[in-house]
Amino acid sequence: MKTNSTTDINKLISMLRKNLLFENVDEQRLSKTLKNIHLVDIEKDEILFKKGETYHKGVYYLLAGEIDYYDNGNKLATLLEGDIVGLTTFLGKSTYSVTSKASNNSELIYFPEICIYKLLSDSGDFRKRFYKMVADRLKTLHGQAGFTTPSFSYKPVANYMTSPVISLPEDSSVIQVSKTMSENKIGSIVITDKSGELSGIISTKDIVHNIIPGIQTDTLKKSVKHFIKDSSLSVPKEYPIVEVLADLQEKNKDYAVIVENNRPKGIISSTDILKILYRNVHVYNLHIEQAKNLDDLQKVFNDLSNVAEHLLENTRKSSEILPVLSNIHLNIQNKVHRFTMQSYFEETGKNISEINHSLLIMGSGARKEMFLDPDQDNGFIFEDGISEDDYSTLMDFGKYFINNLDYVGYKKCPGNIMVTNPEMSKTLSKWKSDVTKIFNNPGTKGFLTSSIIFDMDCFYGSEEMVWELKNLILRLIAERPIFLIQLLEKDSNQKIPVSIFGKFQVPKDGEHKDMLNLKMSALTFIIDITRIFSLSKNLNDINTVERLKHLERKKILSEELVQEVLSAYETVVDILINEQISQSKRNYSPNKYVNPFKLSLYNQNKLKDAFNIINKYLNTGIKYYKGHP
Repeated sequence: MKTNSTTDINKLISMLRKNLLFENVDEQRLSKTLKNIHLVDIEKDEILFKKGETYHKGVYYLLAGEIDYYDNGNKLATLLEGDIVGLTTFLGKSTYSVTSKASNNSELIYFPEICIYKLLSDSGDFRKRFYKMVADRLKTLHGQAGFTTPSFSYKPVANYMTSPVISLPEDSSVIQVSKTMSENKIGSIVITDKSGELSGIISTKDIVHNIIPGIQTDTLKKSVKHFIKDSSLSVPKEYPIVEVLADLQEKNKDYAVIVENNRPKGIISSTDILKILYRNVHVYNLHIEQAKNLDDLQKVFNDLSNVAEHLLENTRKSSEILPVLSNIHLNIQNKVHRFTMQSYFEETGKNISEINHSLLIMGSGARKEMFLDPDQDNGFIFEDGISEDDYSTLMDFGKYFINNLDYVGYKKCPGNIMVTNPEMSKTLSKWKSDVTKIFNNPGTKGFLTSSIIFDMDCFYGSEEMVWELKNLILRLIAERPIFLIQLLEKDSNQKIPVSIFGKFQVPKDGEHKDMLNLKMSALTFIIDITRIFSLSKNLNDINTVERLKHLERKKILSEELVQEVLSAYETVVDILINEQISQSKRNYSPNKYVNPFKLSLYNQNKLKDAFNIINKYLNTGIKYYKGHP
């Protein structure tokens, strides 16, 4: 096999534009992409890759010739001119599942995966046709049920980036850059040129190791462009987070800038990614992946109290285990979804992966703040123009899915925030219309709904439709800040359950006599107020702790207030997760109710302090927004 990086770009563009996959890709975008490709010549009977071989970190476009796929000596398929070789492994990032061999002399273009992700990010037409090609290939290789083969856990980096990104123009001085980093408590600054496109990054490490050692009298006054030396790694928003980390490590970089049309949209560090991956690659997830049926998953779910107890023993802060516990929950639910897709196809012959849609997860699941008793908060976004048949198929599938989740242990949402509710399952245009109506005339129902849908993430399917809906919410908030005041006033009507004399105020009779619902009386306030501050400032964090930290970095909230709120949040989470573990040991179903009088005196006082901080936080929010209409 021979490779060649030099070729006639214009000739290749002309050849590719004849293919449906590339015909509507902008010529300039295609030209940039082709500067990074390699031509590959392969002779008859030569193997391109073997089954079990390490992934080549890219795909091959067949310019001429034929490539056969084999598994254990059996020919599965023949790829012809215009086909892509290595397509399913590109998605799963696993070893190759088949052997690829040339049936005659062939010529291919090797596209590094970063090129494909940029095309997916920049061209909606390419993206649609590419994923259609993926679905067709899976059917060819593995039959109708082939959608379970690749791993779809490679979430796009845009889901985790810090955004909006803090940047400075390249004519800024080193002093300006240093002051900006200090003021925002960040370790790097994105540098842009006059047109706003990415020039590079300057980090504290660059200043300490590269600038200060060679300092001269005028060094600190020089523009920062003199010190940018290929310092940044730029990736499109759809690039998988695990691949960002691999590229950072390979190129010895600390930060990656997420770009759109070469304009910086976000930033992420290798340290941040390692924290995220630690949460996702937890040892307990191995049991989930090995589950053979729903009964196995139910056993894993029922054992989560032991998992939580173990995590508490090995974690300094109780609040730090919620993202870990949440990822275990999400992996269980993901496995339920895969089982449901498989069984639904076997019963109906319908493969829902071929229907363009988004399965949303909302509320605590999206925020990664699930305790031991999460219920279901989910919904569908359908593409505009969905056929009646596809709509009926997804709604029917939704019934199977929520029933299977319920069987495993995830209770049906008492507020009916589920895919089976038509108000939670609609086209993107209908979602946009209804969200706009909530802002214009919220009412009690609108406020309740917004507290769920404002925290959403893509559980399965099209990320793009979810991002589009999120962007609309941010725009509407910017246009109608009065909505935020109304949300805060709604919260202010709920009483903090501590009297002016410092005594807990609890129900005197009924099912929950002498009990406090710590979700409704404490956590909801912290989550709601923090969400309002975060969304109003166009910040894309979802997790409450990350939102608070970002608000502090942006100097929207004071360091003192943020530390107080984080302390209150930690207190409530600690008391609640320990109570739920205790409930499970006594064979009770975990819930959010706690008898404050049965807590230690130390925890009673901490809880009272937490309530006082929450009350202060609420008043701060009301004053802030009423003073800044």
